[in-house]
Amino acid sequence: MTKKKHHYIPQSYIKGFLNNDGKVFVLDKIKNKIDSQGKNGTFRIKYFYKVDFSKYKKCSRKKAENKKKALSLIIEGYGNSIIEDLNLENPDLIEDMLANSENLACLIIEKIKNNKEITPQEVAELSMFMALIYTRTPSYREKIIDFEKKYIKIQINKNLSSKDKIKKIYQEIYGENMEEQLLDQISDAFINDKICAEPSREQVIHKMVIDALLIDQMLWRKEWTILDSKGSSFITSDTPFFLFHPDKICNIGFETPGIQIIFSLNNKNILIMNNSRTFKMNRKILNKIETRKMNHLIALNSGNYLIGTDCMLVEKMRDYIVKNDSLV
Repeated sequence: MTKKKHHYIPQSYIKGFLNNDGKVFVLDKIKNKIDSQGKNGTFRIKYFYKVDFSKYKKCSRKKAENKKKALSLIIEGYGNSIIEDLNLENPDLIEDMLANSENLACLIIEKIKNNKEITPQEVAELSMFMALIYTRTPSYREKIIDFEKKYIKIQINKNLSSKDKIKKIYQEIYGENMEEQLLDQISDAFINDKICAEPSREQVIHKMVIDALLIDQMLWRKEWTILDSKGSSFITSDTPFFLFHPDKICNIGFETPGIQIIFSLNNKNILIMNNSRTFKMNRKILNKIETRKMNHLIALNSGNYLIGTDCMLVEKMRDYIVKNDSLV
């Protein structure tokens, strides 16, 4: 049976922020309302990652296996466990891949929380998990759709901007001249911008995975610093993985000099990644003031929702956002 509820923020990840009652406090920034929720009821959309293979020609088993390999970390020996058991004819292919990644990451994050050393393999697995966290959200999907629509628009303007171009393409495809009435209708549609073309769900999901693979390659080469909070807790949001530059410059990317990549691992640990020639792993304990500053940074870089273990902490972060949101 096809799975209906697809979580764009994993339940296993939310688990790291639950209080003793098995709840988290979620601030809806749009409604300005704080609710108590369990991990199962947060951040899910029906059939968000479902893919329809009936649209496409069925490929051979060998080709399917090659596609499965392409979903790994590309580098031999790393990350293959994420996709070992995937069924490429399954409409839940992407949801299953994400679930496999989540299960591995959950164990790795727990090791970090318990101050245990993680292996190079686990660094690679956690990198892939974070890259997917970044690309799997509704906001990132909207970015992909917007980009692809603009690209399609550019291609239409380039290749179908005149009747002569349309006639040429039609003749190349069908081997015959185009009827004038049909030409008038098609040219009117394209030239006068009456057609709104956008990518299919499958194309968007494909881009989501490809982008994650590229981001992953950058993450596990950086310098990692695990921050430990003693005495208070960290918050997270519906954009738990974000980029920050202390000079607040525009158009930052994963390799921008001075960039910091920040990910709330759980309510006691945050991971900060900085540019480095080779991978390094550090650890630092934060006091209450330093922890509060990190929470402020997370709050200002949140999407529509803020998540915390403690209701009072979430309320304080809401007040901070109201006073300082213009800083972002």
